[in-house]
Amino acid sequence: MTTVLDHIRQSGPMPFDQYMALALYHPEYGYYNKRVAFNEQGDFITAPTLTATFARTLGNFLLNNSKLENQAIIELGPGNGQLAYQLLLFFAEKKIIPKAYYLVETSAYLKKQQQELLNTLPNNLRALVKWQELSIIHEPQALIIGNEFIDALPVARFSVTEQGIKEIYVEVKNQKLSEVLHEARPELLTQIAPLNLPVGYNSECCLGYAPLAQQLSLISDSGLLLIIDYGYVQNEYYQAARTQGTLQGYYQHQAMSDYLAHPSMMDLTAHVNYTYLIKCLLQTGFSLEFFTYQNVFLLEHGIHEYLAQCPLKEQQKIKRLIDPRLMGEAFKVLAMSKNNSCAYQPSYDLTKFL
Repeated sequence: MTTVLDHIRQSGPMPFDQYMALALYHPEYGYYNKRVAFNEQGDFITAPTLTATFARTLGNFLLNNSKLENQAIIELGPGNGQLAYQLLLFFAEKKIIPKAYYLVETSAYLKKQQQELLNTLPNNLRALVKWQELSIIHEPQALIIGNEFIDALPVARFSVTEQGIKEIYVEVKNQKLSEVLHEARPELLTQIAPLNLPVGYNSECCLGYAPLAQQLSLISDSGLLLIIDYGYVQNEYYQAARTQGTLQGYYQHQAMSDYLAHPSMMDLTAHVNYTYLIKCLLQTGFSLEFFTYQNVFLLEHGIHEYLAQCPLKEQQKIKRLIDPRLMGEAFKVLAMSKNNSCAYQPSYDLTKFL
């Protein structure tokens, strides 16, 4: 089987974001095309796999802020399909059915997991489900959801040296992957140079935000985009104390700072730079609706009602979603609109920090 090392031997040193794309998404050896498990015993946990109350609470927001009967839902990076499964059952319970439910998934392995789960839905709900490439989808009205999707986009890495900003490339040296400094690409310099970061500062930048924003803007004439993910505003992202960035590897349940140690065998993820992401979305025609903490969003859409009704074990899972020391404030909720508006405005607004 071809490996990442083979690829780099043939092509030569490559920017870290290209390496990350291969290591995570290559159809033959990418991490997400292997045995990825979304549960407490597996590689990582996401909110929909932790508790179904996340989807039900999100569903409350969607019912109150969109006309689902006329809208197609488009989920980016749907994991094992739990969020789609839980939302569709919730909508059916409320007797409000969306026009369609698209899953945008590049991993054949995860697509199979999603199909196995969603094939168990009642026939009328299963008929709504479609797998499609993002570039092909176009709906007059759409609701786009990205839950823990942006953090998995490949990031470019850089180092500030005495000679200026250099970009971190990946090469093969002595039969192992290693880092090497190159001249930075112009698009990376455009984003990083204005920050005036000190010598010795290392971090990352996702150059994929702008092309993704452009793709998302072409999906529909009218609708709402909802992003839920861990991340920071830019001043916090590149704060003086964070000299090694936010990139993190996870291998067999252990956090790894050596991002090249287990190519294609570990997850790689970086926090979302919400300031830059919002800037890219605004430039493609989206409008900012709200930006707040996950715990504020969930509490204001009724998760506390489920908390009061649940057994202790389920209560502990819900508390994990809203505890400010855990997922409650690390995760943010961003809503952008296009020729649309959102009635909900959170009691605590983070837009003042952008």
